[in-house]
Amino acid sequence: GYLSGKEQERQVIEQLAETSMKAYRDLIDDPEFWDWYSGITPIEHIGKLPIASRPVSRGSSDDMTFNTLRAIPWVFAWTQVRYNAPGWYGFAEGLNKVKEDHEGALDILKRWNEEWTFFRTVLNNSQREMARTHLATSALYNNEGEPFHEKLTGQFEDAEDWVASITGYDRVLAHNKVIQNSIAFRNPFTYPLNFIQAELLERWKNADSEKEKEELTEVLFLNINGIAAAMQSTG
Repeated sequence: GYLSGKEQERQVIEQLAETSMKAYRDLIDDPEFWDWYSGITPIEHIGKLPIASRPVSRGSSDDMTFNTLRAIPWVFAWTQVRYNAPGWYGFAEGLNKVKEDHEGALDILKRWNEEWTFFRTVLNNSQREMARTHLATSALYNNEGEPFHEKLTGQFEDAEDWVASITGYDRVLAHNKVIQNSIAFRNPFTYPLNFIQAELLERWKNADSEKEKEELTEVLFLNINGIAAAMQSTG
């Protein structure tokens, strides 16, 4: 393989993978995380959409927890609120650690991006999810100063800096203008849908009756479908 006989580079990629995974796990294993995630995303409503071949949860949809949630709705809910975090979160922290521990790490990463298809594919996949991320939209779902939003924002900005350093481009996905322009074109049309969704979720939580909740749920289903179409993704 590409890393045969390259012991330092093997150590770099192993450390990058381990540190990135640890950062991701530190986020989602935080005791406060599930309450935040289930509170700001429409995951509870996604679980009731009649579109899946399997239930959204391995348990009852009315008793959903992080440990019972399946992968596709997990990503779907992140995409709805424009974080797309499973596609990029932790990557920057891994790169920071590699740079700290290995002399010449940036040169290695640049060369990998040129020569190693696996690394370039991972980086490009992360760039695609970063390009679909829109933190100004995500902020609509959060109270001002929300710690998880601040943490995600910091990680995202670090990831943007790393992409620029490795690729030489000043914007994510600059190597693929077709997808970059497609996302940029859809953003102005998607923002109002997210604004409406944040308001609908808040009204649903504060509804005075089951009838009101049912009416809001019907509108939320339409709204979720609209954002999924705009994002061209259901997870």
